[in-house]
Amino acid sequence: MYGQEYALASPRELLRCDRQELAYATERLGTIFTKMIAAVQQGNDVLLRELGIPSQMFGAVRLPMMRAIPTLIGRFDFARTAEGLKMLGGKHGRVEARLTTRNPHRTVRA
Repeated sequence: MYGQEYALASPRELLRCDRQELAYATERLGTIFTKMIAAVQQGNDVLLRELGIPSQMFGAVRLPMMRAIPTLIGRFDFARTAEGLKMLGGKHGRVEARLTTRNPHRTVRA
């Protein structure tokens, strides 16, 4: 997609603690995403442009969606840091959001 890989080139086994951390981060960011849908759908054209949405998509963005199913196809990309996971996104993979998922004073066991 956009000249970049859309998925991992090969499968990778995750430790249980890594899986739990990814699930937590995905759920938290998914909650934020779901809450933002109504604001974006009600936003004016200026907001949609600032978010990088092409004007040809404005009608589709404003289509009513079931709140329980905020997206049909979606993903979050994460990078591992010393503080926990960071969500990557936008152009050129720059960091768009940080979600601290790790407590540096706690030991996580698999």
